[in-house]
Amino acid sequence: TGLKVGSKYEATLTAYTFENGVVQEYPYLITANIKSGLIISPEPVDFGSVGAGQSKTISVTVAKDPAVQFSDTASFVVDINRSNMFKGFNEYQFTSPNSLFLSGGDKQPKNFDIVFTPTINQNYDDTLDIQISINGCDFFMPVAIRGSTTSGDTLLIYTKDMQGVDPGIDNFRI
Repeated sequence: TGLKVGSKYEATLTAYTFENGVVQEYPYLITANIKSGLIISPEPVDFGSVGAGQSKTISVTVAKDPAVQFSDTASFVVDINRSNMFKGFNEYQFTSPNSLFLSGGDKQPKNFDIVFTPTINQNYDDTLDIQISINGCDFFMPVAIRGSTTSGDTLLIYTKDMQGVDPGIDNFRI
């Protein structure tokens, strides 16, 4: 399944020498902290509450992590694909490039937009796995996407003096 971004892995490499009939063992601990080399912000992408039928757009930035060293010849490909969403809500649309390209020497971040247009009153929490390829080595970086809508229900109040309402009515249902 590959290495997981944000995880720490350790392995022991042991070298042996044989000299004058004596075997010497030299163990060496190797530690790897798996980083993507990229920072995605905001994280999470939080739209808050948006009215049903309304839209809100958030620009997502992909930048190189200054704490990670890459050669100037390193190449990054970042793919944004709806099929990599956990739930796949259609209320989220990705309007900008489907792929972003960065090289090891790039100083400027890249952006893509997510448009949230809720249709019914519910929470739209989802996760987008952004596919990242660094020099041909592929992995996914999960990004939480949150949004909801609170479209109010219509409240009708009938009073006894309204036209067309039975004057004997004294029970109301809401």
